[in-house]
Parts: sequence; C-alpha cells; structure tokens
Amino acid sequence: MTSSTGEDGDKVVPFRPPEITPEERARRLQNEVERLARLSVTEWMFWIDYGVGEQFRVDKATLTQMVERPGEQKERARSQSRGPTARTTPREAAGRCTAGRGTKRREQEREQERADKEAAKKNGKKRRHLRR
Repeated sequence: MTSSTGEDGDKVVPFRPPEITPEERARRLQNEVERLARLSVTEWMFWIDYGVGEQFRVDKATLTQMVERPGEQKERARSQSRGPTARTTPREAAGRCTAGRGTKRREQEREQERADKEAAKKNGKKRRHLRR
C-alpha cells in the first residue's frame, strides 16, 4: 500500500503492522498447539503440512512434537485414572451382566436353605433336599 493524494489534497498514510512481542507470539503458538491437539490426528497433520507453523516461525517437526505431547499426557492421565475398572466390559459397567445375577440368585438360595434348615431343627423335622 502506498500513500496517495486524494482530490482534496488529503494524504492517505498506510498503517504499519503492529509489532508482536515474543510473549504474545508464544501465547498465540500455545493456543494454536492446544487447538490442533483437540483435532483428530489426520486433521492436525493436515494443518501442519498446510503450513500453520510458518506464521509462528516454527518448523513442522517441532510443531508436531508440541501437538503430540499434550495428547500423550492426556492418555497417560486417563489410563492412570481408570485403574482396575478399565478391565470391565461395557455390559458389566451398565449392570447388564448375567454373571452378577447368578451369584445373587445363588446367595438367595443359600439363605433360604439356611432358614429352612434352622426351621427344621426347631420343629424337629429332617431337612428335605430339594433338587433343581
């Protein structure tokens, strides 16, 4: 853009681009890295190949490492927070597992047998074995 003179003799002067401080550049780079980390792998790789790091004066390899690092940290934290419950299946987590029902039923049957046995002892009768 060059300066020009209008019909009235007014002079138009272009604005200089604002100077960005290194701290501001670092903040913008961090925001971009966080944005890329939220995207899918193929999408952030596309943006890195597209040249998004050039505006921050960062090469592709460095930017790739910066984007991968938060993803690794999130995965590590997620796996540590899961603990032993990560081994449960979705059916078990939802409470639809039939194995749990079987154990409850067996416990109820045992309790009933104990109650019948105690009642039989009190009445002096022999305990009848029920087969199922």
